Amino acid sequence: MKRLLCSFYYRIFAMALLLILLLSLSIGAILWNTFEDLISRQLEKYGTEIARHVAMAGGNYILTEDLYNLYELAAQTAASSEDVRYILIFDSKGQLLAHTFPTGLPRNLIAQTEDNFQQEQSRLLRSNEGMIHDILSPIENGAVGYVRVGMTEVHMRNTVGARIRSIGLAIFLICLIAALLSNGISTLIAKPL
Repeated sequence: MKRLLCSFYYRIFAMALLLILLLSLSIGAILWNTFEDLISRQLEKYGTEIARHVAMAGGNYILTEDLYNLYELAAQTAASSEDVRYILIFDSKGQLLAHTFPTGLPRNLIAQTEDNFQQEQSRLLRSNEGMIHDILSPIENGAVGYVRVGMTEVHMRNTVGARIRSIGLAIFLICLIAALLSNGISTLIAKPL
């Protein structure tokens, strides 16, 4: 009889641990879904600000045909943020003037430019590095050229994922400590009976 009760006790305790694990995982999934949309909106907003900055600063360089300073502007802006994957600067005819790829442009990236570059645009591009938010910003309403900024989700997703994992682990540990304490208390109460 005592053996049966002991086996029954461990089954109940294992079930409680399983419920704690499921609680931690479900809270993590809820947090991830909540942050998923937030990541996308924040990257798009941040990328638009960067594209506008490069468009405003790069207009004079395009007009004076100062390609060196145009390249430096793109390179320094890209280096200032981990989220910027690339910056492409075009003239009004669609000719690429500067970019931030050290080994050359990936195939088909230039071909993905819209015909209408007089207004700001944003779209998602699928790449081997994950999703890229490609933001187009015109320079002087497209009369001088336009800028494309690619924002990667990798850094922000890694940061959010690490935070969610630490929150899930904290919840799991707190629930585990609570289960162990309640187990100890229930053993003390049930032992005399």
